[in-house]
Amino acid sequence: MILPEAIAHLFLKNNHKRVKVVATFNEQSINYHGALIPKKNGLCVMYFSSEKQKALGIFMNDYFEIQLFEDQSKYGVDMPEELDAVLMSDHETYTIFEALTPGRLRSIIYTVNAINRHRLK
Repeated sequence: MILPEAIAHLFLKNNHKRVKVVATFNEQSINYHGALIPKKNGLCVMYFSSEKQKALGIFMNDYFEIQLFEDQSKYGVDMPEELDAVLMSDHETYTIFEALTPGRLRSIIYTVNAINRHRLK
């Protein structure tokens, strides 16, 4: 998605590259965390996966609403309860986890969330 420069700039000028997003279409909403990606030409984009499009029932040319909020989460994504419990019960694992880059931390969290979603199906 291409975001309006004025909106994206409000977050980027305060070094908030990750945001919480509420996307709404036909009175149905999804919440997720996203990254603001500034481009060289002054535009700012955010990825909106086909999984999220399918969850809302939107197609390529549909108009939908998004709201952006400052992401105040520690890792830029919601921490699954199971992973949090493991990290709190094992100090060595927690120390290793915390030493990873922010992107790797989110990758681990996304993977645990994907496993949980798959398990619930």
